[in-house]
Amino acid sequence: MGTTCRAIFLALALLICGGEGICRAEEPPASGGTQSTASSPFLIGEDVVFRFRVNSGNHTPDERVLSATRKIDKALRGGSSEVRVVAMGGAASVHVGPDVVLVLSQADAQAEGREDLSELAEEVATRTRRAIKREKNRRTVAERVLGASGVVFFGILGLLLIQLVGRLSRSASRWVTNKGESLRAVRLGAIELLPATASREGLRIAIFAGAWLVRAGIAYSWILAALSLFATTRPLVGRAAGYLFTPAIDLLGRLASRLPLVLALFLALLVVISVIRFVTLYAVAVQKGEIESDWLRPETARITGTLLAFFTCLLALLFVTPLLTGDSDGSLTRVGLLGLGALALAATPLLASCVLGARVVYGGMVVQGGRVEYGGQKGVVANIGLFDLMLSTDDGARIRVPHLMSLWHVTRVFPAGGESGRPEGNP
Repeated sequence: MGTTCRAIFLALALLICGGEGICRAEEPPASGGTQSTASSPFLIGEDVVFRFRVNSGNHTPDERVLSATRKIDKALRGGSSEVRVVAMGGAASVHVGPDVVLVLSQADAQAEGREDLSELAEEVATRTRRAIKREKNRRTVAERVLGASGVVFFGILGLLLIQLVGRLSRSASRWVTNKGESLRAVRLGAIELLPATASREGLRIAIFAGAWLVRAGIAYSWILAALSLFATTRPLVGRAAGYLFTPAIDLLGRLASRLPLVLALFLALLVVISVIRFVTLYAVAVQKGEIESDWLRPETARITGTLLAFFTCLLALLFVTPLLTGDSDGSLTRVGLLGLGALALAATPLLASCVLGARVVYGGMVVQGGRVEYGGQKGVVANIGLFDLMLSTDDGARIRVPHLMSLWHVTRVFPAGGESGRPEGNP
């Protein structure tokens, strides 16, 4: 078992580090003097490009191999890989891109048993081209295999993390459901801002939303990791991360620059919530008879409290927000204006009934005690209001008919003797 594990770790190390040691030199015995029978092979991948046998100036064959290896590694990491031969007096150099990789002298040709140095240089250049091409193909395949393995590995890790987040969120939800009685109401002094049941539901919703947010973050991280594993998609990582984090960083910067304003808005929000909560609880207490009020009846207390809470919120948006922000055309102010516009739009039928009622009151066609057919209903006029007309029917019932209904139905005013007679028009 231990041998198998060591073999697996060794294979992984070779796979990960295989792209780093592309070009390597074998360690020959140390050579002394200007020439040695031992050779130092210069390899690109598995291909032997040239065997250095003689010194070049003060450089030994091993040093020449090390210098050539460094320059080839640089070319294979993304530089130009064009190979050419340049003759320099009594020597010939093999260039890979802008760098001189090999400098061959006549002594190198003689050590190889060659008379023509240029022929030897061209042969070395041909081997270099072939070895570079083969090594690039091998490196591309290794990078793709390693990238695909990384995508699968990070995908499995992401799925395990998502499952773990799901289990933790379900456990937290079960705890809130089973032992949520320990969660108390949110209070500001003696004022209950949030009941205990609402706080439990809010915590459960927060757990659910947080779990999905963490899952989305894990999936997004897996996408970024997968893109970073391939050379063609690696430039997209910065842009993909910028799309997510740049707006958040900009928002945090703006919030930091307006921190006093944010604190003032937060305090104002607490005050408005406290006022709304107080008005609502006061109205409920009056409705239940716990508090006696001279200006509020128990029958109308709940509706009055709701209306006061609505108008408090509307006035806060219209007046408090511009006062704190100094901007009369801000987003919160626009919300208040939209609420005021919606209220005006909702009050349109009521205002139309008021206009029609004024016409009926001052027109004199419908009088109290007369028998009429108004808004599709028949009866004796018991009362003429500004918004509606009250009729008494033959069976003793009373009907309130909004004046707005007279726009869709014919109005008939009957003579005192009965319902026969000519219709007298629609007021």
